[in-house]
Amino acid sequence: MQAKQLLLNNLSANIITLITDYHMSDHYLAQMKGKILSDYPNSTIIDIVHQIPIDDISKAAFHLASIYKSFPIGTIHIVSIKNHYDIDPKYIVFAYQGYYFLGPDNGVFSLVFDEFEHFDIYQIDFEGISVFDAASHYTHSITFIRQGLPMEEIGPALSVPTILTPLQPVSSYFQTRVIITHIDGYGNAITNLKFEEFERVRQGRKFRLFYNPHDPISEISVSYAQVEYGEVLAQFNNDGYLELAVNNGNAAQQLHLKLGDTIQIDFVP
Repeated sequence: MQAKQLLLNNLSANIITLITDYHMSDHYLAQMKGKILSDYPNSTIIDIVHQIPIDDISKAAFHLASIYKSFPIGTIHIVSIKNHYDIDPKYIVFAYQGYYFLGPDNGVFSLVFDEFEHFDIYQIDFEGISVFDAASHYTHSITFIRQGLPMEEIGPALSVPTILTPLQPVSSYFQTRVIITHIDGYGNAITNLKFEEFERVRQGRKFRLFYNPHDPISEISVSYAQVEYGEVLAQFNNDGYLELAVNNGNAAQQLHLKLGDTIQIDFVP
């Protein structure tokens, strides 16, 4: 059983996902892929999302949180965003739940994982590589991961990683205020409210969700087809977050919603 699991991990380590702020009109993404494939020609590189705004660490974290568990155990997830955030940027590597994560120490991973500051995190330490050569830092770490070597050999433990505080819903007994944190390619407006938090505050009560001041939503839908074409609905998506959508429409455009907008939910007896 142990040998089978080791084989699975080694095969899965051939899968490398990429989340970056590299622009498709430049050569940087191709340069990184070329470096990985030159060192590991049997790699399967999966593009998750690119062209993330350079300072939008929250968006990168959102995508990582949404996808990392969908891949086989042993997959290597690279989040290469805002690499040059400091005069002397640090690149880190860590393992969690059988997956491996690589990226700059800029707080992005702390927005994905609770208690991240207590993880065993290692700074990638490879003499002769420029701190601005992100690809070489990643391939250096991949070598150790694929050979099953101890993470400690990649570099020293990082005792104080960069920690960011994610925006949380603001709740009282009568009301919850949430923020739109992502608008997907279909125009669905996804908020930072998880189903568990909604139910904790709701306590079985009725509610009114105000995406505008005059026409609140008073029920949670389980599918788009639960409302008529062109009607607005609220549902919890596959990742457990509350989203506003329009059946066969674009909620962001039709409802004039944008990132950072506040959605208010009132609870009534």
